[in-house]
Amino acid sequence: VGRRVPDEAVAAVGRIGALLAETLPRVAGTGEPEVIVRVAATVYLPDTLRAYLALPAEWAAEHVLAGGLTPAQALIAQLEALAAAARTMRDAAIEQDASALLINGRFLADRFAGSRLELDLP
Repeated sequence: VGRRVPDEAVAAVGRIGALLAETLPRVAGTGEPEVIVRVAATVYLPDTLRAYLALPAEWAAEHVLAGGLTPAQALIAQLEALAAAARTMRDAAIEQDASALLINGRFLADRFAGSRLELDLP
């Protein structure tokens, strides 16, 4: 892919891959969130690249599409949108982990409120 897409797109693919790889273990076994992360990695990202790579290289780099962008610019914009979505998924998964930590803290505070634990430490 690196030989056929702009350097900026290669960097975006790397960011997306890293975000999805970080997110997947956090959402494993959660149903829809896990499915969305997997689909982003196995369908949305490859389909975006496949559509661009189907174009002749020179045409993709220089031709101007109806929206005023070259296919290369359109690819980068689409990858940035996918990266933003991957960041949102990652942040939501981390927020759920943080919420679980806070819930656990409240449980511990309630559980041990008023009790006095004495430990014999050296």
